Formats: sequence, C-alpha cells, structure tokens
Amino acid sequence: MRNLRLRSMSAVLALCVGIFLPSRVLGENANPGIIPPNATYGGMTYGEWGAHYLYRFFPGEPSDENLNPKNVYFPQAASANDPTDHFDETIPAGHAVMIMVLASITTTNGPIVPDWGYYDSNWLEADLAWFQSMAEAGGIFCSIDGVPVRNLKDYIVSGAFPHSIEWDALPGVPFDTALGCFLLIKPLTPGHHSVYIEWRFGTPFHLTYDITVIPDPPVQGGRK
Repeated sequence: MRNLRLRSMSAVLALCVGIFLPSRVLGENANPGIIPPNATYGGMTYGEWGAHYLYRFFPGEPSDENLNPKNVYFPQAASANDPTDHFDETIPAGHAVMIMVLASITTTNGPIVPDWGYYDSNWLEADLAWFQSMAEAGGIFCSIDGVPVRNLKDYIVSGAFPHSIEWDALPGVPFDTALGCFLLIKPLTPGHHSVYIEWRFGTPFHLTYDITVIPDPPVQGGRK
C-alpha cells in the first residue's frame, strides 16, 4: 500500500521500543530478550497483539485501556510526519512491551486497483510482499543501547481487527487487517535503556526512545 501507508493517524504508524530482536543463528535464538514471533503471550499471537494495538488509533474504537492487559505496556506512537522524534517512557518493572517498528492497515476484501499494485481483492498479499522486501533491503533499522536489532523480517505479521474499519482517506474500503513489524519484548531490567529506529526509505525518519524501568518497591513485612 505504498501511497496508502498510514502517516500519523492517517498515515504510517511507527513505534519502536524494541530490545534484542531474536536472530535465528544455527537454530538458536540469539536474542532471548524478545518473545519469538511464532509464540503467544497473554493468550494472543503477535498478529493479534498488533491488531489490538493499531485498532485503538481509530475514532470510536476502544482505547488502549480496554485492550492493554496490566502486564503489557503500550508506549507512545510516533508521527511519521515528523522526521525526527523523541519520547521519554517510564515503565513499571515486570511489564512486557508491545511495540511497532512499522505498521499499516490493509484489507482482504478491497477493490482491484492495478495502479496501486492490487490485482485482486486481497490487498494483504501485496502489502505483505512490500513490507518483506523493505526489510530485506535494509529499509528499516532498530537498535537498543547501540546494539542493532536483527532479522526484522521475521517479525512482520498480520492480524485481523474485531471488525472492519473505515478510513477517511479511502471511504468504502473495509480495512480489516493490521500488518506490520511488531516486537513483543519480555519485561526489561530496571534502569535506563535507549532505543533508536530509522526508516531508510522515502522521507528519512528517526525515532529515539529513552526508557526508564522502575523497580518493584521493596518488600516490607512480607508484603509489597
């Protein structure tokens, strides 16, 4: 969906607060700090988490308070309209972090638009191919504390929305699927973490997150 990437709420939504993206090396997970893309967490798959995260940005839909369990933290989303962005995040210890590197909405039942690369009603297939080629070409980059995140392509997934969504820019198109590069991070250690994301396609985009993880309060008298 090249000219349909969501920017801000009506363009590409981007969020990167990732740490230690797994890389399959000789059959081993080289970065155990992140949940594997084929695993489930809190009873949901990566695609389902991504759909729940993206779903909350549309007016009239449930807020993240309705969708975000207490043990999963949803950081702020950055606007791709601003080429350089920065956020400070404070996260309670013991919380997993659901993030997006790059994401969009798409449909499995859209109009046929050859000029946009949609030769059948399943836009998802064309959009998925675009996301994968972008990752393979190094079009997206993420690092944590200076350590590059690897194999982002492995984390490109899709998930169905609870029901189709209308987007003002394309009225009448039943957007029913979230697509993106999502990272579900295991609870981070207390302290400071710096995370950086860069898009190396189109208009350059840079995003930095300064994350502070607050430790649990001390135990007193056997109770917190």
